[in-house]
Amino acid sequence: AAPSMDDDDEDDEPNAKKPRLDDGSLQPEGQWIVKHPAPIQILVQVNLGADAFAAGVPAVIPLELHVRTKVVEVKQMLAPRVASAGVNLAAIKLKTQSTGYIMKNPQSLAFYNVAPGKVIELSRRQR
Repeated sequence: AAPSMDDDDEDDEPNAKKPRLDDGSLQPEGQWIVKHPAPIQILVQVNLGADAFAAGVPAVIPLELHVRTKVVEVKQMLAPRVASAGVNLAAIKLKTQSTGYIMKNPQSLAFYNVAPGKVIELSRRQR
């Protein structure tokens, strides 16, 4: 097989650096960082139910950050904003609205190809 064909199979290796969600629909993280050198504005849609709104948690939290920002850092920024709803850092689940990927803490926004104006859903992690 031609070398370009082999690239698609690398994800099946247990030691592959990319998780299985990298099915070719995402651009490489490094390319995304080059493409978006300045901080981007994203919107975090808060899906925590009526109790959160009653507690004064905003329905949408705009954030401006660099695509290099790790998911865990985004959660750290959001935690104080949703604390009144009884949601702590560990209970925050972030999901890309456009692609539906659950965002893992060690990855960056660039890894998930988060673009300016994109919406990230914040919900409570179900134990």
